[in-house]
Amino acid sequence: IVGLFNIISKGCDSSCESSYQDFSVGRRNISCCSNDLCNINAASSVRYSYGVAAGIAASVLWPFLNNRL
Repeated sequence: IVGLFNIISKGCDSSCESSYQDFSVGRRNISCCSNDLCNINAASSVRYSYGVAAGIAASVLWPFLNNRL
């Protein structure tokens, strides 16, 4: 499902090469920084598209809710 979630991972490495790849189901973007503490918010996270998640939940639950009416 395109655009359902984004995985953000930050970290430190001795070398870095910026790159961008566009796949049919998502994108991979690697960006580099050279400042001290440039990735201070280094916690990994997953950001969901709430609209897409709500649409999937509604389509899954609709047959069950429709039978009750």
